[in-house]
Amino acid sequence: MYMSQTVYAVVDNAIQAEIIVQRLHLNRFFPGDISVRASHSAEIASVLGGLGLAFEKLQRLEAKIEEGGILISVRSENPEEAKLAQRIFRETCLKDVAPSEEREAVLV
Repeated sequence: MYMSQTVYAVVDNAIQAEIIVQRLHLNRFFPGDISVRASHSAEIASVLGGLGLAFEKLQRLEAKIEEGGILISVRSENPEEAKLAQRIFRETCLKDVAPSEEREAVLV
């Protein structure tokens, strides 16, 4: 049985975020499964905590977001869709891309 998975990335600016969101939409990801959060979002710590990542990784991501990075996450119910989201993120020259299962993080 496949656990739902959240694939996430931190981008440097709004232009990268917009390109990724457009590519996700073109690849038929539902808008409700895509989340974009900037440093001014009060719930950023809550969102990061929900990814199930190791404390050190959480701290690193939070620091990048506080420096102006933008967190993009995509929730997937099947492994092929999660792989497609990872590929879209990587092709957009991202530094931090990883999938996270609801209970256990699997970093790439």
